[in-house]
Amino acid sequence: MSRKRSRERRKGIGSALSAPPENRWPQGVVHHGARIGMLVVLGGIISFLFPPEGHRTVTPFTLGEVADQDFVAEIEFQIPKTPEELERDRADAEAVVPPVFEYQPEALDSMASNLERFFNEVEEAAQVGGIAAVDQFLTSEGISALQGQVNLLLNPQNVQELRSAGEVVVTDLMPRVLDANDAQNRLAERIVVRYPTGEEQSIPTDSLLWGPEFLNRSFQALGAARLELEPIFRLLMIRYFDPIYDLDPVATAEARRQARQTVQLTKGSILQGERF
Repeated sequence: MSRKRSRERRKGIGSALSAPPENRWPQGVVHHGARIGMLVVLGGIISFLFPPEGHRTVTPFTLGEVADQDFVAEIEFQIPKTPEELERDRADAEAVVPPVFEYQPEALDSMASNLERFFNEVEEAAQVGGIAAVDQFLTSEGISALQGQVNLLLNPQNVQELRSAGEVVVTDLMPRVLDANDAQNRLAERIVVRYPTGEEQSIPTDSLLWGPEFLNRSFQALGAARLELEPIFRLLMIRYFDPIYDLDPVATAEARRQARQTVQLTKGSILQGERF
């Protein structure tokens, strides 16, 4: 009987706390006061069972300041590069990318054909109209030769010497000549050459010839005994020079852009539990 009364009493207390009071006084005050009291008691029990951890204090740091003690990483994180470090690394990556050139085999035929035409027409002009005709022909070709140089072209032996030297240049030197006007790409240690077949080849720049070096080497084809022909030969090489390596600025820029974008944005990482 006592158990039954105890259950009825608990049921009555629960109903009294959950059911709204019949009037504000005194049932309303008792009703809400009991509910608040239960919350306070429940909060105390929870605090007793689950005590709060000690408060952590974090010392604020400013950018660039060095901590006076070591820390232990609670999580893994990356160390980003500064803007200056990132730009430096990107510039270094870009600098080692070789420029891309398209191989133009028809340039050899073009230069050889122009030189052959020049010598044939010089010989014809010398036979038909003498120095005046030769000078007129040079002017039409855009070659400003001095009077003494024009006189040299009246001699068939000189023309033959120039013709032979031109053939040597086209056959032996031109396949190795890279236009020296592109000074930026001259700094690269290698170049990438794309051939009409689609094949690509990396070529060391020290195995190629540049503008001034090309002219100096071409003079050797004349022979030391014909130094008087060098001025007119120089003009011919400059006038009819047709590079077989054509810089592809779009492909070069894209390759260098890819190199810049490949550079990591971070310079290291701190592992969880690592001291720093």
